Amino acid sequence: MSSRKKKSNTIMIVCAIVGVFVGVFVSRMPGLGNSPIFSGLMALVLLAVFGWAVWVIFSSFLKTKKAPKELEKLAKEFSVSTDKAVVYVFRDQFIAMLKALPIMINQQELAWIKGKTFARFELPEGEYTVSGHKMCKEPLVIQVKAGQVVFLEQEIVTGALKGSYTYNLLTDEQDAKNRIKWCKLVVSSDFK
Repeated sequence: MSSRKKKSNTIMIVCAIVGVFVGVFVSRMPGLGNSPIFSGLMALVLLAVFGWAVWVIFSSFLKTKKAPKELEKLAKEFSVSTDKAVVYVFRDQFIAMLKALPIMINQQELAWIKGKTFARFELPEGEYTVSGHKMCKEPLVIQVKAGQVVFLEQEIVTGALKGSYTYNLLTDEQDAKNRIKWCKLVVSSDFK
């Protein structure tokens, strides 16, 4: 696990714990916790959080579609193509697990993945830029050769005001394969 991912996970956990303690403390304050204004405000906050969660889940289900089990089984064999490179892009994080994010190769949108999912692409030999929408701050340039298997991780990076995501090229092939085995394959478009 990268140090950036460990830091992001730690920040999220600390924020959740602090939020719970502050919420309990404020609700126990004399007069404030029982006031109709505070109760109404808390109801609005809970409604907003619930609405946001429903929107994230609904939009993720619209953008990601699980591939048939047979295709997933074949993809997890990690076979090599003789005339193309095989590129795996996966997300193995619990942060924003339900938020689907796009995978774009040379500005062509090929798939959307969320936590614990992956996509598999076959690309002709050459240089490619892997990016996404405006939340992807650092596109990754990769050089691939025919017969090569490349593993990329889409990593969520939390920030003070809003998050972003990046792509990391993984060099430990066995670790990447082990992590992908716990993910589900999504349907993707062919690169043109």
